[in-house]
Amino acid sequence: MSKKVLFLKSQSIAKSSVLANCKLVYESPFKFERFFERFDFADEWNNLGYGRIRTDGSPYAISDFTLTDSAFDNILARYYLSDGTSGVYAGIKDNKLTFNREVGPIDGIDACLIEDFLNESKPVLIDIPYGYNSAVTMRIDCDEAISSGKQLVDLYKELSVPFSMAIKTSLDFNAASLELIRNVLENGGSVLSHSETHAPNWGGTRENAKWEAETARTKLREFLPSGYNFDFVVSPFHQNPQYAVEGLRDAGIKGFVAGIIKNDPEYLVSRASWAKNVPGIMTHSQQCMLHGDSYHNAGNTIDIYKESFENHYRSNTFFGFLDHPFSSYQYGWLNEEERLNAHKEFLLHIKKFDGIWFANLVDAMSFLWVKVNTRVWIEDDQLNWEVPPHDYKGLPDLCVLWKGEKYRVPING
Repeated sequence: MSKKVLFLKSQSIAKSSVLANCKLVYESPFKFERFFERFDFADEWNNLGYGRIRTDGSPYAISDFTLTDSAFDNILARYYLSDGTSGVYAGIKDNKLTFNREVGPIDGIDACLIEDFLNESKPVLIDIPYGYNSAVTMRIDCDEAISSGKQLVDLYKELSVPFSMAIKTSLDFNAASLELIRNVLENGGSVLSHSETHAPNWGGTRENAKWEAETARTKLREFLPSGYNFDFVVSPFHQNPQYAVEGLRDAGIKGFVAGIIKNDPEYLVSRASWAKNVPGIMTHSQQCMLHGDSYHNAGNTIDIYKESFENHYRSNTFFGFLDHPFSSYQYGWLNEEERLNAHKEFLLHIKKFDGIWFANLVDAMSFLWVKVNTRVWIEDDQLNWEVPPHDYKGLPDLCVLWKGEKYRVPING
């Protein structure tokens, strides 16, 4: 039997919507629960990493409020609404797993339930590399400043954790900023484009999105080593309307980091995957924001972040989190000391767990791109695979779950 997944319950949920009082409860053998809607700051950041379950008839809503237990051989999950009513959310009938929601659990870490269900009969490629128990990547989004991230960079260097920077390239690349970039790269970190101007919706048109991506790449080439990997970007504001994604693909981008509860729900996904309706480009969601605002809302603790990491750890989900360098806005942090202490406490907590692959963001996206493009299948009761040709170096091997066991798939063929 494959391992079962236990999720933690968060006590800190949004109060702004009636959906915040609705919850989903997975029953035996999984035993975890999540809320329909949750915000850690304003009306957008859910640091636990799942999207909204609606009640409005949309693909993200409960599909059938009349569904009863008699429709299933085994009930896996029930929903509980704020008006006191409840119903079936997920179950099994004739060995078929069914979710009472058109999109299923596509936007939540509970998608691991599909992997768990399938791996008894089919091979399942997971987010976590072979030989590891979890994978973690961290970055700062340099929207308004670069060099003020130095103390955070130094902390990650001290703790031997790769650091990444997503940079708006219209910023001033002064001597201090260039020195910090060199420091990040020399210590195993990475640099990605965060667009040229950080415009909403990548500039509002397909053509503007292409220009933003191409211009940023051209500028970064002036400062980064020859042959550097520019295949991946981080979306400004995490906004990705379809036309913008098409523009990124036009610019030769292979994948983008996106997806928060507020913006473009089709790009908040549980697993890195092809972008919806835009084949040929990968989307990967990271909506865990380690900001002072959320830290203070949680009672000056990192409890929510610990919970988020542990949920990702238990569900074979690649965990990414982010912060920003200080500018005129400090993202809710009282001062640098408070921010550094919170980051250090969080990293030390993660390091208590065995088998963590700490990856810079370029390596993380490269690994996930190979995973998304790899095909695995069973023939004559043997595992077979086809890994796409690629130029990515130094990555760990892929991992397949099949009949409760983990199998190594060499990433280079």
